[in-house]
Amino acid sequence: MTITFSRTFMKMHYCIFTCAFFLIGCTSFAPTEITSSEIVVLEDEHYVLSGISGYETYSWEIEDINSASGLSWDVYFTDEENCEKFLNGGNFLHSSSLSWEGFSSSGSKSAGSWSSSDNYCFIVDNSDKGATSPPSNGEEDKVHIHFRIYGE
Repeated sequence: MTITFSRTFMKMHYCIFTCAFFLIGCTSFAPTEITSSEIVVLEDEHYVLSGISGYETYSWEIEDINSASGLSWDVYFTDEENCEKFLNGGNFLHSSSLSWEGFSSSGSKSAGSWSSSDNYCFIVDNSDKGATSPPSNGEEDKVHIHFRIYGE
């Protein structure tokens, strides 16, 4: 009787531990995909996604689909106030850990929340507003990417 009780007891504890491990593991450690989109940004243009909110930390990844060969562009993650400054051509601040000036291929960035703002903007800049400008080669140098933004 002692052996049967021990096996039953161990099976019950194993099942409880396994269920708890998978429930906690599946809900606590995986980032949530906020948005995913394929975009084309023409030369001297930019793409802005605003209203990103609701998470303590953010990350993004970009896959280059068919951007112009040798082209570099800027990716900025900023709060809404500085997003407006960017759009109006003024000096703006951005998260150094979530921004990438001179980006030219596929890659990713991740970091914690950068300011006290609850709303953020994700900017893909193929103009001369940021640090990198498109080349003056007489061709339409476009950025063609797929991006994903995650929150935790």
